Amino acid sequence: MSLTLVFRSTTDHTVGPLTSFRLDGDALRKSDGELIASHERNQWRVNEVHYPRLECKGSVSIWFERASAPKASRRFGPHDDLTIYDGVAYIGKRVFASLTEEARIWYSHDIGHHWKVMVVESAIPARS
Repeated sequence: MSLTLVFRSTTDHTVGPLTSFRLDGDALRKSDGELIASHERNQWRVNEVHYPRLECKGSVSIWFERASAPKASRRFGPHDDLTIYDGVAYIGKRVFASLTEEARIWYSHDIGHHWKVMVVESAIPARS
């Protein structure tokens, strides 16, 4: 099981395969901490190129973490349709989380709290 990130614009940029990635505030990182992209003015910057939309291909499990404590939220998923556009993470057409750019934190709409990190991990696909 793996994930592929597709940054969409007039030309696309693909990253993967990955087993997981972290949205650490406005930084999108591989699980080892390597920077993949930065979120700036509602776009993703990868190697000085800007992309307005990020699609995650593959089934995912998602949870949130705090910066100061090891406490994590409950897990969400599996989901097969994660897209991040304009600082908002969607599961299908449903708003799942949104980035508060000034504070560099994610707001979970399901939990109703702010979190420093959103973790996305490859998951076994949901059965239909």
